[in-house]
Amino acid sequence: MPAQAPWPPARLLACAPQPRRWTIAEFHFIGEHGLFEGRRPILIDGAILEQGQMTPPFACALG
Repeated sequence: MPAQAPWPPARLLACAPQPRRWTIAEFHFIGEHGLFEGRRPILIDGAILEQGQMTPPFACALG
């Protein structure tokens, strides 16, 4: 039985999608243009994440 090639082949790994790392300037730019309207984004280590809804006690504390 012939040896099986590794999967996925290295040529597929070379062109696999990579996560985009956002800069602070890009994060502020897209926020200024309304792309985060109605959302609570946060930039952590180049990744844009969405924060969950605030609980009423937390919102009152920030008040």
